[in-house]
Amino acid sequence: MHPYYFGDSNKQLYGVYDPPRSHAHKDAGVLLCYPMGQEYMRSHWACRQLVSLLCRAGMHCMRFDYYGTGDSAGIASDADLGQWQSDVDTAIVEFKDISGISKVSLVGLRFGAVLAATAPVQGHQVKKLVLWDPVVTGAAYISTLRSMQASLMDRLKRLHGNRAQSQSQGIEELIGYRYSDKMIADIEAVNLLNTIEFSAPEIYLVVSGQQEEYQLSLIHISEPT
Repeated sequence: MHPYYFGDSNKQLYGVYDPPRSHAHKDAGVLLCYPMGQEYMRSHWACRQLVSLLCRAGMHCMRFDYYGTGDSAGIASDADLGQWQSDVDTAIVEFKDISGISKVSLVGLRFGAVLAATAPVQGHQVKKLVLWDPVVTGAAYISTLRSMQASLMDRLKRLHGNRAQSQSQGIEELIGYRYSDKMIADIEAVNLLNTIEFSAPEIYLVVSGQQEEYQLSLIHISEPT
């Protein structure tokens, strides 16, 4: 495991490169795209376990934090969707450089699946795209997070009374993470069912439960472009 910083000196990203533990797939690698917010924290261990399994199978692996998240530079309220999509492209360039591989596949979990699917990476000839429990419609996702935030605030009020919640203009807090109004609007505009061009020709949908939106996604990505 090799943790380090890379990318633009003004917006450095934190990444971790894990080399393969065998030579079964010496020219192939997987870039893992994390989810956002509280889902990042809840899934971090599972992502590390996935990387460990892939490395044991002979794959190069890399995972990284988007700008304003985790150990990367900046704060979440300074980021927007375009920045995070660009971060995926930057990470692919770095991944290929540090590993020496030419074949890269993307695995995206939850909102990370959106970023993996829509990042401007066509020049890298991404081989496979794995959408793991993807966020399909951003508006529904933000609505769910707002409901969770309201429930959290209600519990806090019952425990601590009606203390005023600090707010900043143009910033919204969702389950402990602060996002700009632009980022919220960008996420709400996301709809994978309207995506015409994905980042890879081979797309796999991995889900932990059956939902109608996943069935629609499966039909959509199976249609010839």
